[in-house]
Amino acid sequence: MLFVFSDFLEAFAKDKNLTLTDRRVLCYLLATMDLQNLLQTTQKEIAHQLEIPRPNLSTSLIRLAEWGYIQIQKEGNLNIYQINQNSALKCRTEKKNTPFLLKDSQDSQDSQSLKPTKQPIEKKKDTSITSAFNKIFPKGP
Repeated sequence: MLFVFSDFLEAFAKDKNLTLTDRRVLCYLLATMDLQNLLQTTQKEIAHQLEIPRPNLSTSLIRLAEWGYIQIQKEGNLNIYQINQNSALKCRTEKKNTPFLLKDSQDSQDSQSLKPTKQPIEKKKDTSITSAFNKIFPKGP
């Protein structure tokens, strides 16, 4: 599960310096980072996944690093990208709750039949999220 902090989202939305490519790259890094806000990969792989030219990707990564959104470390031919810890937090969850599901498209070829259907959500406390949140934001002394 990915938690994105509202201060970061506001700054991200208001930052007029960011191009569409910069925003796509940062969103990709956020979506694919691990639990330590790290992603270890090559520029070639990111460029392939986002279907953008490598020079454009390289420019975006440099700008994102200069503006403090990410940090970049070289390790051989791989890069390690670290997302600013004040922007987002990723943690594990035991179970994904999906309150709305689409009907199976094989049931009907008619696209009108693809309507959300409610699934009951268990009223069980998710302790993994709660404990991760409490470790990061302790309740006080």
